[in-house]
Amino acid sequence: MHVSGPQGPAVVSSSAGTPVLHILMTVGLVAGLALGMIASATGSPLLLAIAEGVAPLGTAFVNAIRMVVIPLVMATVFVGVARLGDIRKVGRMGFLAFAFIAGTTFPAILLGMGAMKFALGFAPAMAPLEVVEQVRPELPGMVDFLLRLIPSNPFAAATEGALLPLIVFTVLFAAAASTIESKHREMLVDFADAVSGALIKLVHWVLWTGPVGVFGLAAPVTARTGWAMLANLATFVITVIVALVIFLLVVYLPVVKIFGGVGPWKFMRSTIGTATVGFTTTSSVATLPVLLQESQDLGVSEPVANFGV
Repeated sequence: MHVSGPQGPAVVSSSAGTPVLHILMTVGLVAGLALGMIASATGSPLLLAIAEGVAPLGTAFVNAIRMVVIPLVMATVFVGVARLGDIRKVGRMGFLAFAFIAGTTFPAILLGMGAMKFALGFAPAMAPLEVVEQVRPELPGMVDFLLRLIPSNPFAAATEGALLPLIVFTVLFAAAASTIESKHREMLVDFADAVSGALIKLVHWVLWTGPVGVFGLAAPVTARTGWAMLANLATFVITVIVALVIFLLVVYLPVVKIFGGVGPWKFMRSTIGTATVGFTTTSSVATLPVLLQESQDLGVSEPVANFGV
């Protein structure tokens, strides 16, 4: 895949071996689950030690993905907003993004609540776990939430991993940059474009360690869970997967087809990497670099893909 900018060729490329990578990541996931289940079932000290011993591989993989997230999101959002060149376009895209999120979140909540209420009737009874008293954190009000979106120190926000305030800062900075003299704007955009291209290349390298990484994530968790909890865990996992499939077929794919003009098979084939990383790391943030790369395969224009991050 190649993306061409106004100043020259492309900064983003992906290997033709990506389907092979998806297969290898699936193999790593299955192998990790198998090792963990066998270790838990047999109680073998050796297998349990191996399952726990590979945990650093998973931690290293997640850390490597997260390492790239903040600078990549800032660079790509800046390029997307600054290249729009019109503040009104930013507002229009922001409204459409909000409408899409709100329109798909409501049915997702209803489906999730209904599916879990149905599934709890099939979950086997378990001995109650020891209750540990905890202080419930106070949820911020709407005013506090809005104030937290404006970072008093963007560098501190980056250090803390506060992504949303950084996006707000980046959007405002890019909107301001879109109004300055053309040669200075292009200088900033070209620099951010080069940075995002290098970071996406780094993501591609990291993803090739994914098969080992997801193996290291799956094995210790499965070994610790034990067979006694697997029935409940399986009920939960199967319910979530079934609900997600229903949501995908009934809500998401029709929306993608009607408003995006992308067929179901192409959409699912082009987002395998994002789904795999999200499933194995249970982190939506960790999927952002992969999502950005795969959005190009779906024909999403570079400014829209960058803005949508």
